[in-house]
Amino acid sequence: MPKVKWTDFQQNPAEEGRVVVVPRTPDFDRPFSARVPKPPQRKPQSAPPAPTPQPKPSHNPQAMGIVIAIVAFALITFGGLWFMRREHEPSAQERQLLAAKLASAQMAAQETPKDFIDAMDITMVRLAGDQTRANINGELYRVGQMIDEHHGIVFVGSDPDGEFLLFRDDENQTHFYPLYKR
Repeated sequence: MPKVKWTDFQQNPAEEGRVVVVPRTPDFDRPFSARVPKPPQRKPQSAPPAPTPQPKPSHNPQAMGIVIAIVAFALITFGGLWFMRREHEPSAQERQLLAAKLASAQMAAQETPKDFIDAMDITMVRLAGDQTRANINGELYRVGQMIDEHHGIVFVGSDPDGEFLLFRDDENQTHFYPLYKR
């Protein structure tokens, strides 16, 4: 079937041999405006009250925020400086703690390596020759590590029977710590 263009069809309908019948409606002869119904009439309503104009703020919110931030920064800075400059009067508890620390330092200076070794808290030992390890005063030490620098105490290892841990002090004396308390 050949394609028919609408413009050609309207110009020469007889050439194609076709007749187009357009049905007529009852209101075909009337103008378009007469065919469209008019919208119903509404009663005029009173207009809503006009919005009251909002008064403009007398200050700029952004500028106010910047001013507040600067003032807060200045207060914190100068407050910190004032707090750091004032004299600190130690409380009675602070004085007692300081005295106890000084006393323990003096006692440590008078303590012998034997006293230090006897006061050690050994919680775990792994006997394995050169790989022997011991948890002494909450720290894990291996053979050859320094335990106390003040006394020069070094962890040497264990005896062949595994009954004692061996320590050497700075005077090259060997100290025995029994693993099994009797």
